[in-house]
Amino acid sequence: VLKRCRATLTRLQAPDYTDVSIELLGAESQFGALRHSDPSREVVAKIAVRHSDSRAVALFLKEATGLGLATPPGLSGFAGARPKPSPVMALFSYVTPKDQVQVRLRDDVGELDYAPAIGQLTVAADSVQPPNTPPAPRTVEVPLIELAWARSGDKGDIANIGVMARAPELMPWIWAAMTSEHLLRVFGHFLEGDVADRIERFYLPGSAAMNILLHGALGGGGTSSLRNDPQAKGYAQLLLAAPVAVDADLLALLRGENDVSH
Repeated sequence: VLKRCRATLTRLQAPDYTDVSIELLGAESQFGALRHSDPSREVVAKIAVRHSDSRAVALFLKEATGLGLATPPGLSGFAGARPKPSPVMALFSYVTPKDQVQVRLRDDVGELDYAPAIGQLTVAADSVQPPNTPPAPRTVEVPLIELAWARSGDKGDIANIGVMARAPELMPWIWAAMTSEHLLRVFGHFLEGDVADRIERFYLPGSAAMNILLHGALGGGGTSSLRNDPQAKGYAQLLLAAPVAVDADLLALLRGENDVSH
């Protein structure tokens, strides 16, 4: 379908699609490099394109209709009539210095010019790092969900993941596991462009928790994204499913197992 659409655009001397998103829901496409290779019995194909001209999107939707007539058996659709191109609604935020904005208050009495106080820069407190992982004669890999709770969401094009240890003793192991390399294995297929400075980690002292920010991980985020999960609602579950190393004896102790020597 995309090949035919692009051939038509080339003949019309029109630009290519600026973004194409193909996701197979049910085939663990969201898991990237950590997806299981077990064959799926049922999947949902979601295909979306972006173009500056709505006619190019309409061309794709017309060609996609042929999928129901010339594809393998077993295909069904639930969208009803052919979808129509829809505009991309995006938020563009910026910061303006207060001293360049004139504020005027108005009520039934009259008008009053108001000059807001200019805030002073504060000195950031020194960051606190979690303690290093203690020596462990034996480690074991388990899914993160056995060690922590997590929840995720979005801020624009940034995925925000909060992770809280199920026990304070586990937090050093969780922090040690959440390296940039590990986070790239879990979320690298979502990140766009140079990812070297797109991952941030913040330790939250006193709560046995941490926060993870993935910049440029949502394809624009919100209504400007073509992805199935443009608000990172499932990112915490992806992270919780990934295996991490932990002290085997500590894990057994927290599980309530009696024998922790083997």
